Amino acid sequence: MDSICMFFYQSTEVVFLFKDWKIHSTGPYIGALFATFVIGILLEFVTFAIGELKAHNTRSGLKAVTKISDSHQEINQSRGIYDNSISEHSFKEEIEYEENPQLNIGMRCIIAVGYFFQLVLAYLVMMIAMTYNFFLFLAPVGGMMIGYLLLGFIAPLFQQNGKDQEYAQIK
Repeated sequence: MDSICMFFYQSTEVVFLFKDWKIHSTGPYIGALFATFVIGILLEFVTFAIGELKAHNTRSGLKAVTKISDSHQEINQSRGIYDNSISEHSFKEEIEYEENPQLNIGMRCIIAVGYFFQLVLAYLVMMIAMTYNFFLFLAPVGGMMIGYLLLGFIAPLFQQNGKDQEYAQIK
């Protein structure tokens, strides 16, 4: 019976995820590193997608209410001045959101499927890290880091698109 390795080591000989997947040479080891790196990137993208779906569900569940107030009159009343000289620039528009308590069941199901994939990927990363192979431990961490950096460039595009759609719905 093989013993479990409880310390980090650096070797190309490793059991990768399954008992029968024994790696003994450099080529398959590099392939395992690449696959693990991609799993880390995918984990970050799935986590981001779940967050965006939740945010979209929240934005679509909010009802925009536009309030127009006379800021000039409010200012004058707070000062105790009651003149009726109101300029065209003294009105201010405020947008408030009222929460719609109904949840979209279809979106919840899609998010649940996303959670399934997120958990599967996270457990795969955990199992790979538990091989205690130093580079197989670093590969998903590097993949998650690169995924996070890539999403730093991609996320503002989604957020700007959401703001444009929200502004169009308000008008």
